[in-house]
Amino acid sequence: MLPIEFIVSGIPASLQSRSKKKSAWRHQVATAARTARSSSSPTADDVFFSVETYYTGDLPDVDNIIKPIQDALVGIVYFDDDQVVATLSAKRPPRWERHHS
Repeated sequence: MLPIEFIVSGIPASLQSRSKKKSAWRHQVATAARTARSSSSPTADDVFFSVETYYTGDLPDVDNIIKPIQDALVGIVYFDDDQVVATLSAKRPPRWERHHS
Protein backbone atom coordinates (compact mmCIF):
# COMPACT_ATOMS: atom_id res chain seq x y z
CA MET A 1 0.00 0.00 0.00
CA LEU A 2 1.33 3.40 -0.93
CA PRO A 3 1.31 6.29 1.51
CA ILE A 4 -1.87 8.33 1.61
CA GLU A 5 -1.44 12.02 2.24
CA PHE A 6 -4.14 14.65 2.42
CA ILE A 7 -4.96 18.03 3.94
CA VAL A 8 -8.09 18.87 5.89
CA SER A 9 -8.79 22.55 6.47
CA GLY A 10 -10.46 23.64 9.66
CA ILE A 11 -10.06 23.29 13.39
CA PRO A 12 -9.64 19.69 14.53
CA ALA A 13 -12.11 18.29 17.01
CA SER A 14 -10.50 16.66 20.01
CA LEU A 15 -11.56 13.49 21.73
CA GLN A 16 -13.35 15.63 24.33
CA SER A 17 -15.27 17.76 21.79
CA ARG A 18 -19.06 17.76 21.68
CA SER A 19 -20.49 14.95 19.59
CA LYS A 20 -21.80 17.24 16.86
CA LYS A 21 -18.43 18.97 16.36
CA LYS A 22 -16.57 15.66 16.48
CA SER A 23 -18.95 14.10 13.96
CA ALA A 24 -18.55 17.03 11.55
CA TRP A 25 -14.76 16.84 11.85
CA ARG A 26 -14.72 13.08 11.22
CA HIS A 27 -16.87 13.65 8.13
CA GLN A 28 -14.37 16.23 6.80
CA VAL A 29 -11.46 13.85 7.41
CA ALA A 30 -13.29 10.91 5.81
CA THR A 31 -14.15 12.96 2.72
CA ALA A 32 -10.53 14.07 2.28
CA ALA A 33 -9.29 10.50 2.75
CA ARG A 34 -11.73 9.10 0.18
CA THR A 35 -10.55 11.70 -2.33
CA ALA A 36 -6.89 10.84 -1.67
CA ARG A 37 -7.30 7.05 -1.85
CA SER A 38 -6.16 5.38 -5.05
CA SER A 39 -7.80 2.11 -4.07
CA SER A 40 -11.44 1.54 -3.28
CA SER A 41 -10.82 -0.99 -0.52
CA PRO A 42 -9.11 -0.49 2.85
CA THR A 43 -5.80 -2.16 3.55
CA ALA A 44 -5.48 -5.15 5.86
CA ASP A 45 -1.81 -4.28 6.52
CA ASP A 46 -0.37 -2.65 9.60
CA VAL A 47 -0.46 1.14 9.37
CA PHE A 48 1.87 3.93 10.46
CA PHE A 49 -0.21 7.02 11.26
CA SER A 50 1.26 10.52 11.10
CA VAL A 51 -0.56 13.83 11.50
CA GLU A 52 0.68 17.43 11.57
CA THR A 53 -1.63 20.16 12.78
CA TYR A 54 -0.93 23.80 11.98
CA TYR A 55 -2.78 26.22 14.21
CA THR A 56 -3.17 29.73 15.48
CA GLY A 57 -4.51 30.27 18.98
CA ASP A 58 -5.39 27.43 21.32
CA LEU A 59 -5.41 23.85 20.08
CA PRO A 60 -6.12 20.65 22.03
CA ASP A 61 -3.28 18.39 23.09
CA VAL A 62 -1.84 16.36 20.23
CA ASP A 63 -2.91 13.07 21.79
CA ASN A 64 -6.55 14.25 21.90
CA ILE A 65 -6.52 15.16 18.20
CA ILE A 66 -5.41 11.72 17.01
CA LYS A 67 -8.38 9.49 17.94
CA PRO A 68 -11.16 11.29 16.00
CA ILE A 69 -8.95 11.29 12.89
CA GLN A 70 -8.09 7.60 13.24
CA ASP A 71 -11.77 6.77 13.76
CA ALA A 72 -12.69 8.68 10.59
CA LEU A 73 -10.32 6.52 8.52
CA VAL A 74 -11.93 3.20 9.49
CA GLY A 75 -13.40 1.55 6.40
CA ILE A 76 -11.56 3.97 4.10
CA VAL A 77 -7.84 3.52 4.76
CA TYR A 78 -7.94 0.47 7.03
CA PHE A 79 -10.56 -1.94 8.33
CA ASP A 80 -10.02 -1.14 12.01
CA ASP A 81 -7.92 1.39 13.87
CA ASP A 82 -6.25 -1.45 15.77
CA GLN A 83 -4.15 -1.84 12.58
CA VAL A 84 -2.32 1.36 13.56
CA VAL A 85 0.99 0.13 14.96
CA ALA A 86 2.74 3.50 15.35
CA THR A 87 1.60 7.10 15.59
CA LEU A 88 3.40 10.41 15.15
CA SER A 89 1.54 13.61 15.96
CA ALA A 90 2.78 17.20 15.97
CA LYS A 91 1.21 20.61 16.33
CA ARG A 92 2.94 23.79 15.27
CA PRO A 93 2.16 27.32 14.21
CA PRO A 94 1.90 27.97 10.47
CA ARG A 95 5.21 28.68 8.76
CA TRP A 96 4.25 32.30 8.12
CA GLU A 97 3.60 32.82 11.83
CA ARG A 98 7.00 31.38 12.85
CA HIS A 99 8.80 33.81 10.54
CA HIS A 100 6.80 36.91 11.53
CA SER A 101 6.44 36.69 15.29
